[in-house]
Amino acid sequence: MASVVVTHPTSAAFREDIENGPNVLDSGTVQLTNDSAGSFFANLADLGPGDSGAECIKLVYKGSLPASSIRMYADTGADSGLGNWLKFTVDLGTSGPAASRSCNEAPSFGGAIVNLASAVQASRLPTDFADGYLCGSNVSANQNAWFRIAYTLDVATPDSAQGTSIAVKWVWEARS
Repeated sequence: MASVVVTHPTSAAFREDIENGPNVLDSGTVQLTNDSAGSFFANLADLGPGDSGAECIKLVYKGSLPASSIRMYADTGADSGLGNWLKFTVDLGTSGPAASRSCNEAPSFGGAIVNLASAVQASRLPTDFADGYLCGSNVSANQNAWFRIAYTLDVATPDSAQGTSIAVKWVWEARS
């Protein structure tokens, strides 16, 4: 008697997988806010030689990444002749007025004051980050600073500057 044994190869094996995830990677943020809604000086009109004023603005850094530097500069628009006669002084402080942004007198500004620019002609303000005024470095979230920006129309402004204007947009830029 003959017997036949048929064998089939088996493919039995143990197996286990393990996963980790999903892993979500988010980028950080660089974010600045201020307490000014719209134009800072509310479009000053009818300035005469010797006229002056000041406003304060509170800047808050809200980014999740530390800002390696924050700089301030001006985006000056069309200048029809006033830029050589309108002068700005910029002060940086650690505290500001309690109730309003108006801060015409230095004592109401409070805190430590650092002068960033003194009597700079509007036509000569820095216009980009590289040349801007350094306002802070290694800034972390929720730090704030106050800026007092004062203007004066030079008493020596000539008659030829009558009816002229300049557009100035203040820019604060943070970089991580």
